[in-house]
Amino acid sequence: MGDSAGGGLLLALVLKMKKEGIALPSQLIMLSPWLDISMTNLDMLPVEKYDPALTIEGPSIAGLFYANGSDTKNWLVGPLYGNLRDLPTMSLFSGTHEIMNADHRKFKSLCESKDVLLNYFEYLQMMHVWPIFGIPESEKAIRQIAELIASNGQKI
Repeated sequence: MGDSAGGGLLLALVLKMKKEGIALPSQLIMLSPWLDISMTNLDMLPVEKYDPALTIEGPSIAGLFYANGSDTKNWLVGPLYGNLRDLPTMSLFSGTHEIMNADHRKFKSLCESKDVLLNYFEYLQMMHVWPIFGIPESEKAIRQIAELIASNGQKI
């Protein structure tokens, strides 16, 4: 499980484990994951004014530093571009008022097109990593996460 950059790192790690033949976890749970450090999805632009936590510029600069000269669309730093086949069940929590929601929706579409199992939870008007804030929507998400863990990632 991981949130924000940690969610992207989680997916990149599991992709690397798969490539190297290392046993994979039974499921992945990602809260507002940063899946594409290139920050080039134009669908982020209209959402930016609603996200009180992030702007596009900050993560764009941080992404270049993190990539350290690598292509920002390399799956090791931008796991959105990885081979999603044969991964454990994944669950993704996203808010419609976070800039990364555009990439979360793109990820959902990629998973659907490749028949990759993804439990996708999108909450209206929630910002980046909203499940950690102790608001009613967070409490609902935490209950859903507990159900996912108990069900070993099966659709709830």
